[in-house]
Amino acid sequence: MIRFAGGIGKAMFVVVLCVVGSSESYGRLYKIASINGNGEQAGPQAESQQEPEIVKEFYPSGKVKAETPFLNGRIHGVKKIFFENGVLQKEEEYRDGMREGISREYYEDGVLKSYETFKDDRLNGESYMNYPGGQRIMSGQCADGKKSGKWTLFHNNGNKYMEGNYENGVMEGQWRSFSPEGWLDSEGEYKNGLQSGLWIYYDKSRRIAKKLTLKDGMIDGMCWIYKEGKLVGEGTMTGQSHNPVRHGNWKTYFIKNGRLKYEGVFVMGKKNGQFREYYPTSNIKAFGEYNNDKRNGNWVFYDEDGKTINEAKSGLYTMGKLFKKTPLP
Repeated sequence: MIRFAGGIGKAMFVVVLCVVGSSESYGRLYKIASINGNGEQAGPQAESQQEPEIVKEFYPSGKVKAETPFLNGRIHGVKKIFFENGVLQKEEEYRDGMREGISREYYEDGVLKSYETFKDDRLNGESYMNYPGGQRIMSGQCADGKKSGKWTLFHNNGNKYMEGNYENGVMEGQWRSFSPEGWLDSEGEYKNGLQSGLWIYYDKSRRIAKKLTLKDGMIDGMCWIYKEGKLVGEGTMTGQSHNPVRHGNWKTYFIKNGRLKYEGVFVMGKKNGQFREYYPTSNIKAFGEYNNDKRNGNWVFYDEDGKTINEAKSGLYTMGKLFKKTPLP
């Protein structure tokens, strides 16, 4: 600790401790020692007070880069790091060489960037981070060096983005996410840090938009797609939650009456294999095969009564085009 001895004009002087090789990025290190008015270093009385000695580190420009307090060879007290413009960048509380207490980090304009609580050199207690404007990014608790318990994340407009629990530093259990406007966007469970089980997604009108079955963060199983709150499709899907792809058996429904529109097999988002198509009345409209989303092979079409064959459309198709009309009994 820098002290002034006795009367006015009797001050401490800086004594060079060491110079760091050729690495300009770390500047020079200095030890601040107690010097009395007679030019002599303070004696046993000063040492008995156990005051930390401050080691300063400088930028090549000569500006102070860091101030580190040492006591008995260990960092003890508040360590400070500065931007080259002199603004405080970080301050950390130490005790006997370990972080103990509050650690704060700042943006270059002085706005608080992060706040962390340490015990025995590990994160324990309140923790949060801020956007450059000062709005909160996330906040919660830490235990034994990891995020633990309830955490809340925020959009940069201040509205809530996500909320849920952490266990041993990973997302676990029920989580909910929200749009920047504030409405519930999705909800479901995390397992070992990855989305798992049934997840429900909503549109801006707060109606269900889709239900997805996930495993290890990927879609894997039955899914349901909605439009204007009405079920329009169901079956197996794959891919990521923000871009689901139909893969396997699938059924699509008319939005007006909810009746089956078509059913068949999709392979990575494209129709492949046998399909059956229906009119809104539920009467059969057509059946045949698809190949990469295009009609292929023999197709039979019916009029709206579901009984009369439409010979103009029925026949042999090649990659989506009617190759040969086939009169059918």
